Amino acid sequence: MAAGEAVYVALGGNIEPERHLALALEALAAQFRIDALSGVYSTPAIGRPEQAPYLNAVARFDCMLPPRELKYGVLRAIEDDLGRLRCPDKFAARNIDIDLLLYGDRVIDEPGVEVPDADIPERPFLVRCLLDIDPDLELPGRGPLRNFVSAESEALTPLETFVAEFRRWVT
Repeated sequence: MAAGEAVYVALGGNIEPERHLALALEALAAQFRIDALSGVYSTPAIGRPEQAPYLNAVARFDCMLPPRELKYGVLRAIEDDLGRLRCPDKFAARNIDIDLLLYGDRVIDEPGVEVPDADIPERPFLVRCLLDIDPDLELPGRGPLRNFVSAESEALTPLETFVAEFRRWVT
């Protein structure tokens, strides 16, 4: 059986984030063999200084599902199972957010599925998390991910307590 393509997903949240990241990783590990996990980083809520900071990480696993099915049939289902509430405010606080960042070397621009995720170059924590897993990673259609490193991404420090805790799902 084919191994599938390497998929990178971002996990983040700022409502009981330690618990929800752990539950999301556990749910992913029940369906896929997670082969790498980035550091876990605390970052301020974008544009919302009144909100609690987010915890963010990226997991990598091989997948054979079509990207749309992965995003809506698996990742959204995990969010829903964990009580994620969606609202019109895309910067609202949330317990869990799981985003499909990369799917092999595919470039997809369809309604509801954009790969690579357009936010990668704009979010220093995503750049840092992805480089934690693969320092030579290429953004399909955009070149080496290291080209998007900023002073902010270099300044991020992993929260070692959570890294050790969450790595139990990496095989």
